[in-house]
Amino acid sequence: NCTFKYYFPQNYLAVGLSDKAKTLLSQCGDTPDNAAFYTFRAKILTDASYEDKWGDYQKALDLEDTQWKYWNDLMLFYLENDKNEEAMELGKRAGKKFPNNYNVGFSYAKALLATDNYTKAITVLKDLNILPFEHASESKDVYSDAHIFLAKQLMDKNQFSKAVKLLEAAKEWP
Repeated sequence: NCTFKYYFPQNYLAVGLSDKAKTLLSQCGDTPDNAAFYTFRAKILTDASYEDKWGDYQKALDLEDTQWKYWNDLMLFYLENDKNEEAMELGKRAGKKFPNNYNVGFSYAKALLATDNYTKAITVLKDLNILPFEHASESKDVYSDAHIFLAKQLMDKNQFSKAVKLLEAAKEWP
């Protein structure tokens, strides 16, 4: 029963028995109908191939496309594997589906930055309500990088006054 093979691995991981957890997760194949199972397995089976992990993230999204988390997990997976165009395209769709979700918006902005779409990344970031928290430095880095990289493009075109404004904005944090 894969239901138990989903819960037992969580317990095995909690007590340091990761090999047992991975074995049970691997044995389930594609039979579970629980989206959380597939994202959990993709994250735990670190030695799995890109295709296997992608299949798990995609299966989770197919099972539960009304939950922003599965969209975001797949987008982050793409970014971690330098599939930036795929992340951007997924982010565009996810952003329309979940327009007020900070996590989806921020992941989309990261994908835009990774694909050199700096102007759009800045626009997306301006529309996000980013609350300060202990590890919020990544959002500041993405914000600054988008401004700096766009300023560099403008300087390459001798548009220095526009570039200066962007560099000044890069130092701010709305």
